[in-house]
Amino acid sequence: MAMQAEERVNLDAICLAAVKRWGPAQLIILLEELAELQQSLVKYLRYGNQYLDDIAEEVADVQIMLHQLTLMLNLSDRISEMREEKLKKLKAILDNDHDSTMGGIHG
Repeated sequence: MAMQAEERVNLDAICLAAVKRWGPAQLIILLEELAELQQSLVKYLRYGNQYLDDIAEEVADVQIMLHQLTLMLNLSDRISEMREEKLKKLKAILDNDHDSTMGGIHG
């Protein structure tokens, strides 16, 4: 579900407040959240759908922390540009590579 404009403002305000309070220490929290997401994904691969709620929770945590990182380092424009480039690469791969079983947009 798409986020409403007023919720986005709220997200920005909350994330900016967190960055102002804890600063670069939030990078450590981001790394912890990424590790927790990785662990949930491994459990999903090993044990199945019973870990979907865990994955959703960890994705939400990671998204919030990534938003803080984006604000902290003023990366919004760069990320938008990179996302567009990566999506173009992915589209080209999808359009041209019908035999590949592994996805990716590296490089």
